Amino acid sequence: MPLKDVLKSFIKWMEKVGKVVFIGHNFKNFDFPRLLLAFRSVGLEAKLKEVCVGGIDSLPMFKKIRPDMEKYSQEHIFEKLTKEKYCAHNALEDVKSLEKFFNFYSPSPDVYLKFSFTTEWGFENLIHQEKTALNAEILDCLVSGQVMSRQMVNKMASSGLRFEHLLSVFHSNGKLGLVELLGERNGDKPRVTSCKKVIDSLYVFLTTCV
Repeated sequence: MPLKDVLKSFIKWMEKVGKVVFIGHNFKNFDFPRLLLAFRSVGLEAKLKEVCVGGIDSLPMFKKIRPDMEKYSQEHIFEKLTKEKYCAHNALEDVKSLEKFFNFYSPSPDVYLKFSFTTEWGFENLIHQEKTALNAEILDCLVSGQVMSRQMVNKMASSGLRFEHLLSVFHSNGKLGLVELLGERNGDKPRVTSCKKVIDSLYVFLTTCV
């Protein structure tokens, strides 16, 4: 069946259930974005928002509930709790095993809320991730020029900084401007970095771009 027909059928099923909350393991970072991309790709984003309130991720939830476990894969948790063999690579069995987790622990509403997120947030986060990826691609010259690591460039891109921001600050305030921009405090951490060596390297690189 075409993807749009499948998702329309899924929406009709959800409408019969009522307002839906998805629950999945590592759901926030893996399954949820892919699900949202699928709905958006066939123009059903608004319809999904109507029927789906949001999601809950059982991975961080079980890390909180059982900090003593050596690993937190769905398979490991299932076998540890139920003493049964996990049936891998079967979507229906995945769902059933996850249901057993929650029946076993019966988390309180407060715990559910702590590890929940809205569908609206999910779509907004999708846009943010796409902008970050595009921005990181533009900033790639800093990695190839051995100015910064890939991890630091991704952090810069995620913070919303673009290459033109760096150039603008460099032209207006020189190295001091770069120190203030990259070292701007975000809680107890700098926005990107306060490392003098990295900022000196960036300053030298930007002088070649003038």
